[in-house]
Amino acid sequence: RELRWYRDHGRSLVIIDDDVPTIDLLSDYQYRAKEYIQLAVSVEDGTSGIALVEFGLQSPGESSFTWQTATACDDSTVVWRPAFIPTSAGDHLLQFRAVDGVGNETLSSVYTITVDDTAPTASASYSSTDVVPTETAAYQWTLPLNGTISDNITGVYTDTVTIDLLDSRGQILGEPSQIATVTGSNWQIDYEISRFRPVGSYDIRVTAEDNVGNQSRTIVGSVNMDLRSTTLQPEMRSLHGTVISQTQTIRGV
Repeated sequence: RELRWYRDHGRSLVIIDDDVPTIDLLSDYQYRAKEYIQLAVSVEDGTSGIALVEFGLQSPGESSFTWQTATACDDSTVVWRPAFIPTSAGDHLLQFRAVDGVGNETLSSVYTITVDDTAPTASASYSSTDVVPTETAAYQWTLPLNGTISDNITGVYTDTVTIDLLDSRGQILGEPSQIATVTGSNWQIDYEISRFRPVGSYDIRVTAEDNVGNQSRTIVGSVNMDLRSTTLQPEMRSLHGTVISQTQTIRGV
């Protein structure tokens, strides 16, 4: 019998993955309103892919992180969408953990999100203060008003600061929501009045939002105005019985 030897050669490619995943918080704006918060986190591993992403949350008053699995975006393989609903205001600590396909793990830095549920505070020094608006045209007046406004966490969104004057029935005098000028912690406005002469007491209402949308609407004081037309009415009881038979001119101030 004839025996023959055969030699076979084979080759396999083995990829050694010692790279750890990279984590990048995309939605890193620190200040948020007290409402549903969804974040965007980029997690990548170019060798073996991502097997797991978790995020930890430490709320104010807690001493440790509570961990849960993050959800990947339907239309992306590298963006994940962890979310939470804050139950209190203050600083919330976040951390992210990613594991690739062979078990390499990355723990991110700790991020801080400050939850703000406090609206701006407004004030003024008017308290049934008698004021006289300046006439600018027929049935048009302006009334300078001023006060203070502040928000200690996210700051006042100055474009939202508006002023209204309300009569005793709650009706707005002049055009509604007139925009004030804000400089630092002070607001000022030349309030425009038109069509009707202001008579009586008017509440000053300041409306404002902070930079995460918390809104306040505050009555900060009141002013008194009386622009009724001057009339001359004689006191009949003081008139003597003399009859004036000729045209006379009555002068007065």
